[in-house]
Amino acid sequence: TPPAPSLSDALHGADGCVIATPPESHTEIAWKALGAGGHLMIEKPVSHQEDDLGHLFTACERAGRVHMVAYPWRYDAGLRRFRDAVATRARPLTFTGGYGYNTGNATALRMGPLLDCSHFLDLTRWLFGDVEAVSCALAPNHTAHIGLRWDGIDGTATLSLTAPLNRWLHVEPGHVHWSRDDLDVNAMYVEEAKHFLACIRGKAVPLSDGWDGRETLRLALAAQRSAAEGGRWISR
Repeated sequence: TPPAPSLSDALHGADGCVIATPPESHTEIAWKALGAGGHLMIEKPVSHQEDDLGHLFTACERAGRVHMVAYPWRYDAGLRRFRDAVATRARPLTFTGGYGYNTGNATALRMGPLLDCSHFLDLTRWLFGDVEAVSCALAPNHTAHIGLRWDGIDGTATLSLTAPLNRWLHVEPGHVHWSRDDLDVNAMYVEEAKHFLACIRGKAVPLSDGWDGRETLRLALAAQRSAAEGGRWISR
């Protein structure tokens, strides 16, 4: 029986690689895919820790290869309209929001709500820019209660791996609201895949590249640190 091909052999000649394994293996596989000449789309969260990500994305750019992190909410038409509506509001702003689903997935539960539900953290960065301070308390039922601050913006959110499915964000003033009913799940994944192919062909640049993914990971890890330190506010 011939030996099974190595991962590097399997990747050889591929134009692009979608890395959707558990996050602790993302960086190792990404390096192998890059070594085989592939462009990268890495599932969220980009990793479980920040180590080596900067070197990876710098190497991608030196090699002329795309690095993209899969945050598909950015590709939803309804959320784009919501973002445009929020952009017209003058600060100060406040928001409340949440993202949750009742999962039995062992990888998701091991990661916890801050990493597995990082779609929501990426959404806040996409809407308002990089977070200036974060506070977090973790409940034993795989739920995180988060406070987020920017200059002129304050928000709270609940992320849960045991709640009924929900996705929502409400911004004041102006009663600007978005919820799961406005999210076209199939369409956003199709648009994300089309966008990755366009990036490979040099026709587009990623809406959420590796640096974006690293910044969202940093936010999640800062929230974890806040929870471990009694919920204190951590400046970023």
